[in-house]
Amino acid sequence: MSGLARVRAEQRSELIQALKSHLGLRLSPGIESSLDAALRSAASNLQTSPEMLLRRVVLGEATALRELAEHTSIGETYFYRQHEQLEALTSYVRTQLASQPSVKVWSAGCSSGEEPYSLAMVLREAGRPSGSDSILGTDVSAAALAKAQEGRYGAW
Repeated sequence: MSGLARVRAEQRSELIQALKSHLGLRLSPGIESSLDAALRSAASNLQTSPEMLLRRVVLGEATALRELAEHTSIGETYFYRQHEQLEALTSYVRTQLASQPSVKVWSAGCSSGEEPYSLAMVLREAGRPSGSDSILGTDVSAAALAKAQEGRYGAW
């Protein structure tokens, strides 16, 4: 079959390990099954074959890794996601960090930014002075981060 119609088990393992070691991306079992489609889509975008893209990813080539990451990461995000965690953060900030001049928060895997913006709102609601804290939002998806930087969201 041309175009690596299906990723063989040993290739799948190499691919998963490469994404983990080069990007820190740990794929959930559900997404592992869609690696074939992700590899084909990413290869098409880079105008290469899935086999060549797989080799480039395993070797750690930045362009190949970025493109495949765009097709394997799950961009599920929304404001006030994980409400229980945000409530716990609010309580912690009010009781343990109230006297701190600044608080630094990291939102890893922030997708298009709803979580970091939610964190900013939570810190403000917890009584933190405006502009005193910093929030770092990171993600493997450059497209998601570009949307996060815009900070424009629909009514939902």
